[in-house]
Amino acid sequence: MTTEGICGICGRKRPLSFEHLPPQSAFNKQTARIETFEEAMQHHPLDPTGGKIKQGGVGLHTLCTDCNSKTGALYVNEYTSWANQAAQLLGLDDSPKEPQVFKGYPGRFLKQVVTLFMSVDHPRLIQRHPDFYHYLMLKNRTRLPRGIRIYAYLNPSTKGRTSNNQAITNIETHKHFFFLEFAFFPFGFVLTEKSPPPDDRLVDITELARYSYDDYAELPLFLPSFPVISQFAGIYHPMDEVRNIRKPVQDGDEDSGPA
Repeated sequence: MTTEGICGICGRKRPLSFEHLPPQSAFNKQTARIETFEEAMQHHPLDPTGGKIKQGGVGLHTLCTDCNSKTGALYVNEYTSWANQAAQLLGLDDSPKEPQVFKGYPGRFLKQVVTLFMSVDHPRLIQRHPDFYHYLMLKNRTRLPRGIRIYAYLNPSTKGRTSNNQAITNIETHKHFFFLEFAFFPFGFVLTEKSPPPDDRLVDITELARYSYDDYAELPLFLPSFPVISQFAGIYHPMDEVRNIRKPVQDGDEDSGPA
């Protein structure tokens, strides 16, 4: 069945194709459970995920065939390469203590990250920032729309999350944060629009946009490791904290002490 709607990249009303989020080749081929925020609130974060079962990887009908095919041909292989490098690093240490050197084409990688966000906030993001169309369709374009910043972290968890148009307020500093988030092993990304990031520990990778399509680099990036354990966007726990999180003791259960 064809899904008609507004393409998240070109902004035109067209038949929409299925966009894997992230690409299938980046660890998104397996059966997954898709859980709404409301469903996630019904159980403890450490309990098994509920929700609907999705075969063959997760994604959405958000891009027209032309935009999906072009971005896929230009950027997916590079994103997959970086995802494989991150997965290898996490296989050695789920909380790296030193910068990780990523080898490849940074500009291509960042454009695939942006493509993910065009689906996460489909079609509102392209409506707010039409210049994203030229940034993605012109492979050598190196300028993001004004006010856009992109941040990254490592996600060693098998859980992921997405959030569009998220707004949170720090009750201590009274600062407001407006952002989108996408997390799926082995990465997590945050996009802000004229806003600081929700957490200062996130690493700003916006400067990767200055690399043209054929610019190769070996970049040391010290990405923090924040495994996704809940659907609350903008909240990050280091691996050491996650290891110490314990489920609350229920009536009739025995507290066996620290794990």
